[in-house]
Amino acid sequence: MLDSRTLISVRWWTNILPQILQVHPKLSTIALKLLLQRADITCFNCQERAAIMFKFDREKFFNGFRAHFGPLSQSLVDALNGLLDQIEKDDRFDGVKDPKTGRRQLAYCLATFKWETAHTMKPIDEFGSDDRFNKLYGPDTRVGKSLGNTMPGDGARFHGRGFVQLTGRNNYKRAGDFIGVDLIANPDEAKDTDFAYQIATQGMIEGWFTGQKLSKFFKDNDTPNWVDARTIINGHDKAEKIADLAWQFDEVLEASLK
Repeated sequence: MLDSRTLISVRWWTNILPQILQVHPKLSTIALKLLLQRADITCFNCQERAAIMFKFDREKFFNGFRAHFGPLSQSLVDALNGLLDQIEKDDRFDGVKDPKTGRRQLAYCLATFKWETAHTMKPIDEFGSDDRFNKLYGPDTRVGKSLGNTMPGDGARFHGRGFVQLTGRNNYKRAGDFIGVDLIANPDEAKDTDFAYQIATQGMIEGWFTGQKLSKFFKDNDTPNWVDARTIINGHDKAEKIADLAWQFDEVLEASLK
């Protein structure tokens, strides 16, 4: 006999999903997953269930975090719990033979989030004014052209947002297509916590931002390259500091994984 949680999932799929697809026929798989997560409904599929790569002992995680990174405010606890909720539903670090590889890739993602969000672990806006962004990323600038900015005001409109400072029209278009949201029309949606997590991790896995992927630096049965992994996001800017954060996150994860 199906339990009540599974019955709710079946009813959601059989009754609600067709209505959503009728209105949004191009809604992506990842967007559907996010809808399920937000409703706190377990995805039910008679043929296949998504693998869960990680499960954490939260007490051990927060004890380890304090030991490595210092005191925790309630805001930081809430932000980290939100991220752990997302990670425990994420199967994209799967498919590696050595479990340490996926853990190290995740550790580097978390270190990047910590650095790029000014240690808040929450999606944020890039620091600066519209004038500054338009000067840096305007369609007439070299950087702006490389980011696909074509319209006046694109530099400010598509300034950095999220866990990894998603920047530029091209990146917003690709990320929006991935999560099933029109980020060109609604760029602030890139700061939504669920979307920001999906964008950041997928971008680092697939090499959206610089062409460099997590799999290049964290391989099965190989020494992790914590320093050069920074090229996934931004050259070697602060590479050693972020490498140190990642190494510490890896210790926290190893100690708290169930």
